Amino acid sequence: MKTEKIFTLVFISALVAKFLNIPGSSLLLMLSLLVLFLLYFPFAFYFFSDKIIRQQNIVVSIFGGMVLSIIPLGILFKLMLWPGYQVQLGMTLILTPLLLLLLIYLNKKSKDELNGDSTQTDPT
Repeated sequence: MKTEKIFTLVFISALVAKFLNIPGSSLLLMLSLLVLFLLYFPFAFYFFSDKIIRQQNIVVSIFGGMVLSIIPLGILFKLMLWPGYQVQLGMTLILTPLLLLLLIYLNKKSKDELNGDSTQTDPT
């Protein structure tokens, strides 16, 4: 998604500016991470659905939206030294590998179903 890439680049440039102590970089950092948070949570269904709604995509998109929305907030809280960043980053470190394993499992399952259908022959 083009919007996601743009705000990620804005985040990286704001992060560099924050480390160089450039005024206004904290505001730019907060805005970019908050926009990424707002993009991931409600629109994760669109990111994971591949424009075809299937039952397995609903569960992955809901779980993925929650995990992907926690990541920018945890980073924001850590960079701004706000209280509560440890909980958010801890949840991210636990839930992100679970999301990755779920996506790998569903991808393998769909490939196995495709391979199983192509190897079947008609007995007549």
